[in-house]
Amino acid sequence: MGTQQLFSAGPNQGGYHPGMHVCQIYNSADERLDTLYQFIRGGVSYGDLIACFTPEALGTQLVEYAVRIQEEQGGDPTVEILEPLETYLFEGQFDPDRMLNKIRDFYRESQRRGLTSARIIGDMPVQVLESPGGSRVMEYEARVSLLQEEIPVTTVCQYEAGEFSGDAIMEVLQVHPYILSNGSIIQNPLYIDPRTFLGS
Repeated sequence: MGTQQLFSAGPNQGGYHPGMHVCQIYNSADERLDTLYQFIRGGVSYGDLIACFTPEALGTQLVEYAVRIQEEQGGDPTVEILEPLETYLFEGQFDPDRMLNKIRDFYRESQRRGLTSARIIGDMPVQVLESPGGSRVMEYEARVSLLQEEIPVTTVCQYEAGEFSGDAIMEVLQVHPYILSNGSIIQNPLYIDPRTFLGS
């Protein structure tokens, strides 16, 4: 598979492979949107089932883009656009187990449809960290990496730099093995093995 299927790969990184856990600390709406476009295009090219947890204001724009890309590729619709707060929170509460089960179910659906795999890109709202259960978000992120040892679901987690504290951003970096930076996927030198991070 080519290295352009997800994003351009960084020097000597070996390119994209299904099951990567990537974080993007973005600084502008344009930066976020460009990543979403690349993620959708790469997923359609790869034959993945794609979910985007992204603000409703971008929904129509992304759907139109996805439809256009899928028409170019001659494939069936495989992109779902979901509102982040409604996705991450259930009755106002964040539950890591519920989210991990959603990822498992999404992967199973990709297999049921006979697709290559599944990929999810999620824009994390700061309100989730401030909600009941929000203190478990980094536990969830660490457990995503463990889940990916079982199923090759690709996840890209977007965090807006100006919305989160420096301490929160440091924790985000500790639980993601890869970083998206300037369009390249690079190995994260700050990554901590999830078993160590979780204290197990």
